[in-house]
Amino acid sequence: QARTSDAFFVNALTKGWQSLLSRLDVNSARVGVIGYCMGGRLGIHFVAATPQVRAFVGYYPTVRDQPTTSYADPLEAGGARFGLFNFAFLAIDVMAGFTELLTTGVLERFPRLKVAVLEAGANWISAWLDRLDHKFVVMHASTILTLKPSEYFKRQCVVSADPDESITAAVVRHIGADYFIWASDYPHIDASMGVVREMRERLAPLPLADQRKVLGENAVRFYGLEVPGTWGQSTLSL
Repeated sequence: QARTSDAFFVNALTKGWQSLLSRLDVNSARVGVIGYCMGGRLGIHFVAATPQVRAFVGYYPTVRDQPTTSYADPLEAGGARFGLFNFAFLAIDVMAGFTELLTTGVLERFPRLKVAVLEAGANWISAWLDRLDHKFVVMHASTILTLKPSEYFKRQCVVSADPDESITAAVVRHIGADYFIWASDYPHIDASMGVVREMRERLAPLPLADQRKVLGENAVRFYGLEVPGTWGQSTLSL
């Protein structure tokens, strides 16, 4: 961000937008833009320059050169700018956005919409879906949903696990291996190197077929990626 102008990113977004609209299976009248954090700020610039965009949702868009906040992490130099609390709490923002999307009927209304829950880890998803399902049962008269929240999740969502989470294998086993992908959060400053090995170690208690799903096969399926025929054997050999 510090080395690249907003115009560069907006140009890249424009190319992606044009590519999307060129697809025969895309209805240009029903395409919108959603941006989170830095993406929210860039989304504002993009939609301002692209009048064809009919809908935009910006979650907590940032601004360049954010002013120093009053919060300071006493254990970290420079913590007043962006301390431990801020980094940890970003996951709560994602969880809240996902919960709102799920409970307000968006997935009910748009059953073909696919949702990837990213940058928040995945070990929380098991307990949270249990809680949502219970509240759905006991408060059923107060909701517009026709399915349990976990059923919408399994029909339309995946969640991304982080390498530093310690009970990923147990959560995958409980929910099902088809609903998990993974990411390192690179190049953010709180990312680590060597995470592929760490991720393999986290998933080692699972059957090999489930490990392959989480390590790559689910992402290929969910995003509709085209990969060479030997990719599964070479990249996901365990």
